[in-house]
Amino acid sequence: MVLQEIDELFEEEEKTFGLYDSYASSISDVSVPSSRDSDSILIDSSSQTALVPAAVISNNYSEEPCEAEKRVEHPTPPQKSGGRAYRNLRWTWLTPYRRLLSFVFILNVVVIVTFAAIPTWRSRLNYSNATTATAINLTVAILMRQEYVVNLLFSSACAVPLGAPLWLRRGFAKIYTYGGVHSGCAVSATAWYAISTGFIFWHLQHGTRVEASVAGVAFTILVLLLAMVISSYPTLRARYHNSFEALHRFAGWTIIALFWAETMLSAVANSRVTGLSLGQTLVHNPPFWCIIIITCSIVLPWLRLRQLTVRPEPLSDHAVRLHIEGERATVGQGFRLSDQPLLENHAFAAIADPEQGDSFSVLVSNAGDWTKKIIQTPPDRLWTRGKLQYGAIRVATLFQPVLVVATGSGIAPCLSLFNGAPETRCRVLWSAPRPLATFGQGVIDTVRAKDAEAIIIDTKVSGRPDLVKEAYWTYKAVGAEAVVVISNAAVTRKVIYGLESRGVPAFAPIFDS
Repeated sequence: MVLQEIDELFEEEEKTFGLYDSYASSISDVSVPSSRDSDSILIDSSSQTALVPAAVISNNYSEEPCEAEKRVEHPTPPQKSGGRAYRNLRWTWLTPYRRLLSFVFILNVVVIVTFAAIPTWRSRLNYSNATTATAINLTVAILMRQEYVVNLLFSSACAVPLGAPLWLRRGFAKIYTYGGVHSGCAVSATAWYAISTGFIFWHLQHGTRVEASVAGVAFTILVLLLAMVISSYPTLRARYHNSFEALHRFAGWTIIALFWAETMLSAVANSRVTGLSLGQTLVHNPPFWCIIIITCSIVLPWLRLRQLTVRPEPLSDHAVRLHIEGERATVGQGFRLSDQPLLENHAFAAIADPEQGDSFSVLVSNAGDWTKKIIQTPPDRLWTRGKLQYGAIRVATLFQPVLVVATGSGIAPCLSLFNGAPETRCRVLWSAPRPLATFGQGVIDTVRAKDAEAIIIDTKVSGRPDLVKEAYWTYKAVGAEAVVVISNAAVTRKVIYGLESRGVPAFAPIFDS
């Protein structure tokens, strides 16, 4: 059923194509359209098919409809590679994120099966080792969400020089899929803890080494872990996002507190058996050190909880720009804002101010109740915590040139790239309803400053474009090394699938982790 839906979604792209050679020859001498061509349209010499809407990409951007926009139509992109089943498996199911998740989980399963299957190792599958494995997996899962670790991962991956082989840079650009490790370790920790809890109740039944209090704590932890894992299923997470956020935060904190309790109770029980002091028992207990790392990782961002002074700049009834002083942002960074930091936090891209190094802004568009409230009654103060953290747009700096595709308010993270990485050459393809009226001249000017020939499509004038088609031919025309897509989940998945299945390296934020 799922495969059928995917096939229907992309069936329009299944047509065979044979015009690429003539198209390539028609643009071989025009890698980047110049402003003097603003009154013309590039035409395929053999088919007379309008390929690039020059009226759309001219410097004199206007929201008035023009005849050129109405009749422009790119050829259909080439046929996707491989059979339908292969494509769905390769680019829908086995994404890098899911491969990482599967690798981590399977690795843990292999360890469990090995301990259980080999008679001489069977004794190693016990409460102590299961608890240690749980603690290690939880530690890695939480560290993979810690802002200092995330920033280190991105900084290391994006330090690869532009002179490095393209295949190597494309590999490092997948760093944003690190969430697969987080999810894989979280699921594995739950599996290990189920085994650990099983041993606790076995020992409790046989009256050895375990007190009832430890069993009660363990059972509560297991229930909370299962609730967090189940609520993380993408469909449930998207439908009940606020509930997911609250459960993840408060259940997570409760689990850590209970894990501290279990660690101490188990250490007290073991010290009675071994005759060692409580301190000696804890020092030789790996979960004790893991829980210290976990606690520090969680507490650290909250130590930097602070209130920011905000200067709102209303753009329209759909968007507002919030200017924040006294904070520094670099390319591709984002952070979370809130008026109730304990209950909800909302992530935004930090757009560096090129004229003032210690200030930046965020672009807030109407995407829900909270953002609507911020737009209608802009605040002068908001809360944030921790450090600014790199996001997927950061990997765009690994390529030269790079095609940046955005829809609607997805232009906000791109503005972070445009202002923060002046050395990165970009071709911009931005589709939005009434972009000038919605986001203001300042945003348009920033886009134009980065790419004087940016393709800005007003969907209220031209309708929604086929972004796969537009992105494919623009990628070919400018000789880009990669495509970065910033949009909503549905559009992102469609464009990434449509490009990657045609051999175009495409990168975008993921919505699974």
